[in-house]
Amino acid sequence: MPLIQLIYKSSATNQFSECQLAPILTSTAKNNEVNQITGMLLYREGCFIQVLEGGTTQVQELMMRIKADPRNESINVLGTQAMNSRDFPTWCMGSHLASDSDLLTHPSFVDFFSDSFDSHKAHIKYGAALIALKAFANKLAL
Repeated sequence: MPLIQLIYKSSATNQFSECQLAPILTSTAKNNEVNQITGMLLYREGCFIQVLEGGTTQVQELMMRIKADPRNESINVLGTQAMNSRDFPTWCMGSHLASDSDLLTHPSFVDFFSDSFDSHKAHIKYGAALIALKAFANKLAL
């Protein structure tokens, strides 16, 4: 089965607390495991950035559900690419609530979570988003 990787950014219609996000992430992890989707989600102050990996059909169907979810708005797909192997093979729903110290301590992190973020105007590259997501995944795996 051909694999793709998709990275998007969105805004929550209402900010979530860690307690509010936990059941959503648990449910999502179960669904992703069934659909063989892996990835990583970062959340901070009402903003999400996520990488999804899996079969083309599965990732595209999940992205359609995300776009239809009333808890998300301003969804911006940064890019999609074909891949031979997964960057997040063991993460059905890796997630992290990014703190100020997280943002300051990673040298190549681009602040995807600023209020003025607009990936089209800022010319944010897919690769920069992937580097940030991998960095947080590596940090969490320690």
